[in-house]
Amino acid sequence: MDQFAAMRAFVKVVETDGFSEAARQLQMAVSSVTRQVNALEEMLNTQLLNRSTRYWEATLV
Repeated sequence: MDQFAAMRAFVKVVETDGFSEAARQLQMAVSSVTRQVNALEEMLNTQLLNRSTRYWEATLV
């Protein structure tokens, strides 16, 4: 996993308030952005975003 790309994807999701817009701006598939954020969470062993099928929110640490 490219850690920098995963961090960039996470930041873009937060900046744009959504996975779809982040994917559009990064010129990636939404599933790729999701996988990168998931991989970053796994690497850090923490949940960065609370998400469901309808919403997401940044986890306050």
